[in-house]
Amino acid sequence: MNTQDDHRVYEFEEKPVKPKSNFASMGIYIFNWKKLRAYMTSEEGKTLDDFGKDLIPAMLHKKERIFAYPFTDYWKDVGTIQSYWQANMDRLNPTSGLNLRDPSWRIYSRTAAEPPHYAGEHARIRHSIIAEGCVVDGSITGSILFCGAKVAAGASVHNSVILPNAVIEAGAKVQKAIIGEQAIIGENSIVGFRSDEIGKPVAGVTVVGDKVHVGRSAIIMEETMLDADIPEVKAV
Repeated sequence: MNTQDDHRVYEFEEKPVKPKSNFASMGIYIFNWKKLRAYMTSEEGKTLDDFGKDLIPAMLHKKERIFAYPFTDYWKDVGTIQSYWQANMDRLNPTSGLNLRDPSWRIYSRTAAEPPHYAGEHARIRHSIIAEGCVVDGSITGSILFCGAKVAAGASVHNSVILPNAVIEAGAKVQKAIIGEQAIIGENSIVGFRSDEIGKPVAGVTVVGDKVHVGRSAIIMEETMLDADIPEVKAV
């Protein structure tokens, strides 16, 4: 969008190929309800329900007074896999501007009623966030574990996001991945494997979908988006 010195919006383009400025909409709007309702039904009787594509351009066309609020704190568009993963990693970075422990910025959403997380005898946890109900007996580094996630002894999770009630079984390795809710990563399997340069950092994010079961000893290459079960790899 483009604004005047007093932040009044005079031009608004939805996802332009070549934007005229870097002043982007966060998708948060405050309207007068009567005014909004009047615009939601056009003169042709067509319902207008897309703010960026329909409503705001229509209001600007009729010279309505629309103002932008410059927001300078943390914000990220999480519309891609990479940006969603990065936003979660930002929770671990004290300089990112995303501070969920700020007492003046509380999150009042309801959380699951789970017991405190448990770290077992073999657990090694570094630079990570472990939510309620998690059971960890493996190695966790630079990762986010949502409620109810389980990581067995001998398993390792590195730079990853483990969603609620996912299970990482013994000996499995998860690197730079997003593991969906109730997914199971089988024993000794590898998620986020890089074949060309062993030991080098994984570049792209690997995604395992909700309730997907990765079988024992399976190997999932980096940047894979997996939405179906993978069978166990049997020794021959």
